[in-house]
Amino acid sequence: MPWRVLGGVAKIAATLTPDGTIKHLNDWRYITFGEQDGEVSPRVLQLKEAFDKTSVVASAVPNIMQVMWEKVVHLSTVAGMTYAMRASVGEIARTKYGSDLMIEFLERNAEIAKREGYGPSDAFLDE
Repeated sequence: MPWRVLGGVAKIAATLTPDGTIKHLNDWRYITFGEQDGEVSPRVLQLKEAFDKTSVVASAVPNIMQVMWEKVVHLSTVAGMTYAMRASVGEIARTKYGSDLMIEFLERNAEIAKREGYGPSDAFLDE
């Protein structure tokens, strides 16, 4: 029943402090959403209008499945590498083969998305 739920991704950087305060770490406040079937429906347009009244930068897109797969590729690469290597991305990249290993892992994750019909765009991979 994909028509019941919009797809979406958010780009924010925040943390929860020990006292329970939510602390924003930078000015990222982006949300991208759309119908899973690619239609730009009235409810998508209404949601976009609602966000336009806030400080959140919202984008209503017809290709949300592509956007979500690209986020999965990004997160699985970064989280997988930092977990496996027990280091930050910067620490990994500074090692002799760290960047090459991260790129190889990214390419493998991109291949998974491609086999599902949502290969990441060149712009995404370049970034």
